[in-house]
Amino acid sequence: MSKTIKLCCSESLQRFGFNSYSIFSRALSSLSKRDIATKNKVYHIQNVMLKKWILRTLPALMDLE
Repeated sequence: MSKTIKLCCSESLQRFGFNSYSIFSRALSSLSKRDIATKNKVYHIQNVMLKKWILRTLPALMDLE
């Protein structure tokens, strides 16, 4: 089972501490270069522990409005 989380709208990026899309894009590129994430139209987190942490953490962060 795969979960897709859309983070690319400006409100979501700001909520998670990214001031601009370019900073977020550089972070994803860095993860991709390290084979932590792959991109096939969308980014996929390859590291199981990071993926679990993101899925556990994002709902809590999204509730902090």
